[in-house]
Amino acid sequence: MQPISLVSAASQVAAYLRGEVERGHWTEDIPGAGWLAAELGVNRKTVAAALRQLVREGVLAGQGVGRKRRIVLPDGKFARPLRVAILDYDQPELNEIELQHLLEGAGHAAFFAGKSLLKLGMNLRRISRLVEKTEADAWIICAGSREVLEWFAA
Repeated sequence: MQPISLVSAASQVAAYLRGEVERGHWTEDIPGAGWLAAELGVNRKTVAAALRQLVREGVLAGQGVGRKRRIVLPDGKFARPLRVAILDYDQPELNEIELQHLLEGAGHAAFFAGKSLLKLGMNLRRISRLVEKTEADAWIICAGSREVLEWFAA
């Protein structure tokens, strides 16, 4: 039989916050204790103890009294890798393939969209359908008409 392990409320909150940081819920700073306490429905002192625990563990770094704690990630990694879709004009060229490798080297999932702008006929309706069905956090458009670029910018 496994021994029973009692975990304090602060440790439970710290575990939850650590998980959220690892999943990329916050990327640079974590919100303050007051906001987190209201969001999680726990006492502000419990959240403050959890944040101190995460600072001791090296997950967060304090920035001074009254300032948010900065999220500390190993080796300059992002909290969550981005899924970056590359939409090229026709066929992937060498510089676009190098861009894909640079993004992957930075820890992101970079891929070329299923069709090029030329195959889509620069048709905004067809481009919109491609964007909707493609799971991507960001898009890189290698070339396009003013209308297409303005659509992506909007």
